[in-house]
Amino acid sequence: MSTHQEVAYEFVCKRKYTGSRMFCEDTMKGFTVFSYGYHFPIARHTDWGYAFNKDERSVSTTRHKNYVMNAISGTVIEFVGCDEDKALETFKQNLGEIKWNMDKMERARTKVQVYQDKIEYLLEQNKLIKERYLKLKMVEEIVQ
Repeated sequence: MSTHQEVAYEFVCKRKYTGSRMFCEDTMKGFTVFSYGYHFPIARHTDWGYAFNKDERSVSTTRHKNYVMNAISGTVIEFVGCDEDKALETFKQNLGEIKWNMDKMERARTKVQVYQDKIEYLLEQNKLIKERYLKLKMVEEIVQ
């Protein structure tokens, strides 16, 4: 029986591999690793790094995401549904999460650093999305 770490490593190497409740293979959208089936992509190889699924489903799927995150190196951007086409939706969702975390941080008596870290992470994600999304828009305009 293969381990989740092995599946994550094979994903990084772009080799089709099947484990228990986690597998990776080449799809029409790129080489992708899945948790519990095709309905939940964890991450996808891209030309600039890795697109990760921003959605959270369960503790075990979050654990699968962590195995993959630990196996990779390079740029990582989380998108809603692991789909670059949802960059704008993800950007807006991150803004809402930033506001929510700022509100919680203002009222927090403890764990303020947790909220600060989350805000910094979301700001960095939005910066990466903005850079990538603007590049895509510029390429589309040049091609047309």
